[in-house]
Order: sequence, then structure tokens, then C-alpha cells
Amino acid sequence: MNRISRATAASILVFVCIALPRSVVFAALSPEVIIQLANGDRAAQGVPALAESPLLDEAAQMKADDMAAKGYYSHITPEGYTPLHWFDAVGYQYLNAGENLDLIYSGNEETINNAWMGSPEHRANILLPQFTEMGAGIAEGKYQGVEGVFAVEEFGTPMSPPVPLKPKPAPAPPSPLPVQHPIPIKMVTGSSSAPVSTRTLLQNATAAVASTPRWAIFQIQYSPERFAYALQVFILSIQESTRELLVQLSLDGVY
Repeated sequence: MNRISRATAASILVFVCIALPRSVVFAALSPEVIIQLANGDRAAQGVPALAESPLLDEAAQMKADDMAAKGYYSHITPEGYTPLHWFDAVGYQYLNAGENLDLIYSGNEETINNAWMGSPEHRANILLPQFTEMGAGIAEGKYQGVEGVFAVEEFGTPMSPPVPLKPKPAPAPPSPLPVQHPIPIKMVTGSSSAPVSTRTLLQNATAAVASTPRWAIFQIQYSPERFAYALQVFILSIQESTRELLVQLSLDGVY
């Protein structure tokens, strides 16, 4: 009496399979398995594996949820957003970016991956060497009234952080200029009681110039004091020459 006939067992099995909700079947689909299958295809082609990115996982899930909620199946949203919208939404800074979409009504992760690898455009995204990271997302929803699963792959190459510039060394302070010592200029004056000869004035002037550093000569040659001094020497020289001439004329009886 406890024995169940084969026909009864078969009818029970059929009933269980038919009664199993589709959401339970779809819930078994794993984004991680999709990433593993993609890396398996890359390994078979000698392409480096893709690292799973939490940001790209989030972007892919947002895209899948959006399609499931709004019932569309396209890279462009009803609002006109492109795939790059999801990269920006999660703050993923990219150099390269790509997206694969699939919609299945039955099957598993291999069904999704085989569909992508059978399409040249989707296959190119999976095998592109420039991509270094990826994420995947799955969401259940209806498309044109039929329940299915939306699958999304997001690929990216993150933008490298900027290399900090090395601080430039502070410029060396300029060498101090040599101290400019003023040249003492003695104003030599003559009087009728103690006349100063031209020779003495010239000797004094020559000695003053000779004692002047080379770098200082140019700086003082146009100074007002030096001009006045030279003018005084010139005037005294004329006076001396005139006096000697008058003495000579007096001796000769001409004056």
C-alpha cells in the first residue's frame, strides 16, 4: 500500500516542475558566475582577466533594475540616458567603457554568456584587452508583457589617479652685491694767502681714482660731486697757468 507506481511518481514530478515559480528559477542566476564565464573566455583567448569592480557591479545592477522597472530593452533609457549615465551615477572615472545587455525567458548564466559570445559586438566587449574591470547585474521583469530576466555587463578601464608633482626646490637667494663704499672726495680750495698748485690737485684726483675699485668707477663717474671736483681742478689749473704767465710777462717787462 505504501508503494507508489511509476505513473504516479511521474505525475508528481511533472506537477512540481510546473508549479515551481519562475522567480525562483531566475533567482538562482548569479552575476558572479557571469563574470567568471567572461574571464574564462578571455583566458581562452590569452587576454588578461577582468577584476570585479564594486562600482561597475552597482552600475550594472542599476541598469538592469531600470530596464525591469520601466519595461524597455535598450542601451538608451526612455529618458535618453546613454550607458555612460550609469558610470557617472556611481562615480566611476573611466578611460574606456562598454556595456552588454541580454534578455532571456529561460536558461541560465551560460545561456546569457553564449548569446553574447555569439554576437561580434558583444564578444568584442568581453575580449577587449583595454578593459581591466567589469561588473554584472541581473533583474527580473516584464518586457512587452512577458516575464524574463534582464542581464547587464559593464566594462571599464579606470582612470589612473594623477601623479603628484614633485615640489620644485626653492630658488637660491641671489648673491648679495658687494658693498659700495663711497669715495671720499676732498674739496680743495685755494686762497690768495695759501694758493694750491695744479700739480697737487691733479695728484689728489689721480690718487682718488686709483684707490677706487673697478666696479665702483662706473657708478660714480657721473656723480655731481665728482663733476664739481673736476670743474674746480680745471678752474684752478687755468688760474695757475694765468698767474705763471703774468709773472713771466712781468719779468720780461711786458706787464
